[in-house]
Amino acid sequence: MTRYAFDGFVVDTDRHEVIGPDGPRTFEPQVFDVVRHLLEAEGRLVAKNDLLDAVWGHRFVTESAMTTQIKHARRLLDDDGQTQRTIRTVRGRGYQFVADVTVAARAGRTDAPSDLTRRDLAHDPSPDPSPIPPGLRAGSSTPIVGRDDELRQMGSFATAERTGWSWIWLLGEPGIGKTRLASQYALDAARAGARVLFGRCDEDLLVPYQPVIEALRTSTGMLQGADLRESLGPRADLLSPLIPDLFERLGETSQTDLPLTDAETGRFRLHQAIGEWLTVAARDGPVVFVVDDVHWATEATLQLLAQLRRDSTPGDVTVVATARDTAPHESPRIADLVSTPGDDQLVVRLGGLDPSAVALLADESEGVEVDRVLRETAG
Repeated sequence: MTRYAFDGFVVDTDRHEVIGPDGPRTFEPQVFDVVRHLLEAEGRLVAKNDLLDAVWGHRFVTESAMTTQIKHARRLLDDDGQTQRTIRTVRGRGYQFVADVTVAARAGRTDAPSDLTRRDLAHDPSPDPSPIPPGLRAGSSTPIVGRDDELRQMGSFATAERTGWSWIWLLGEPGIGKTRLASQYALDAARAGARVLFGRCDEDLLVPYQPVIEALRTSTGMLQGADLRESLGPRADLLSPLIPDLFERLGETSQTDLPLTDAETGRFRLHQAIGEWLTVAARDGPVVFVVDDVHWATEATLQLLAQLRRDSTPGDVTVVATARDTAPHESPRIADLVSTPGDDQLVVRLGGLDPSAVALLADESEGVEVDRVLRETAG
């Protein structure tokens, strides 16, 4: 057994777990295999073909599939393709694990974490009374400036009296701060007692209902049987196609054949089941569901959002959706959703920051010229 520690993370290859600064992380099996193989290389460059053989074996996959898993591996470790502080791409050759890694334990299993593991985790092991999902925690760790008006507007909208769900759309060009604003709103809501769910749409995955699948995986954790069924609502069985092991975790022995008149009816019932799951999640308090990068959503995901908006299901659920609204990412479907009238929806279009906010972000002591930044970026 090997336990690797780096940058506040511990990867245990025997227990098949990744623990980050905020606690255990969830991941797909292939993502873990990618991380493990790169760690086992002990800092050496891993050629693309070697990684393909190690993770996918003799199955044929395209290089883009491997690139997607590298992207998810970086996200699992709070890394990205720009900073590459953990996983570095060597263009045309392969990948290299570049973080400073300590082998916390070798050979032989122990149920108690070593002192090194506890030290490198660097987080309070007690439960966080107001947690937000890891995908949002990473964004909330950076300063937010110049968005006080937007946050006040969102807060006022969320506290208004209404019987159905609330919808908040954060729109703007790439890099304008939509996800950062959503994460701050979610963090503030969590500190006030709300339960926060999170899912994103990836440009290169095109998975139907991807945000719901991510939120379901994170929120249900390792729940089993009656506890899992209670958390999913009265149509729990209909949700089982979204997550392969969900049916078994519900304690069922055989798949129920649901009589459907056609595919559209089946999709409609699945959408109802998702809505009821979110409504059940809000029985004990408000729920904030952040759906990131909707401009990359599949048609199935957009149909789901449209139906949930039409149903206006009772319950204290706020959907916070982020999307680009500039070329080449404009979407007529999103435009239709955003333009649908109703007092249950708030649309926030983000523009550039003002000079005082840019000055706060820029470090003039390092030679950053605020006026030049304003001219070149429009804030």
